[in-house]
Amino acid sequence: MVTNRASLPQHSESRFESSQGEISTFSVRECVEHDCFRRNIPLRNQKENEKVFGCGFGFGLNSITLCSVLSACSQSGDVSVGRWVHCYAVKAVGWDLGVMVGTSLVDMYAKCGRISAALMVFRHMPRRNVVAWNAMLCGLAMHGMGKVVVEMFACMVEEVKPDAVTFMALLSSCSHSGQVEQGLQY
Repeated sequence: MVTNRASLPQHSESRFESSQGEISTFSVRECVEHDCFRRNIPLRNQKENEKVFGCGFGFGLNSITLCSVLSACSQSGDVSVGRWVHCYAVKAVGWDLGVMVGTSLVDMYAKCGRISAALMVFRHMPRRNVVAWNAMLCGLAMHGMGKVVVEMFACMVEEVKPDAVTFMALLSSCSHSGQVEQGLQY
């Protein structure tokens, strides 16, 4: 899809062309939808003290913004921007991206159909909480990998306490993979 700057929605143009030039997590979805990250529309963040990740667009991205971009990629299915964010974050801070960004990557890759990439990110996360585990289990369940979900659940309970979302993913995966008897145990 070819989109020029003039075809961006009117309500967001002022955000892109304002004298302040700030980008917020509210405009991230529009950036992904209008391909701003690949088209290099100039955006700036004047709040230097909030700059965590520097990028080639003249503004810094913090973990909240990265998670917002990854969420927009998950919803739109734009794995190419998601990969760019992944590479960008690794170059900026190294492999330990933190639980929030790591979980967002797992979720994005799983929802975009790249379950092996989601597993790779998940396995390399030095810290994982119940939300990270749920993102991985839900992604596996979504792709019909019920046996893997059951196996990973056993590892999960050693690391974190499962919650309602965990059991929803577990039961859903058992149901969709024909493991009804296994599901009844939970």
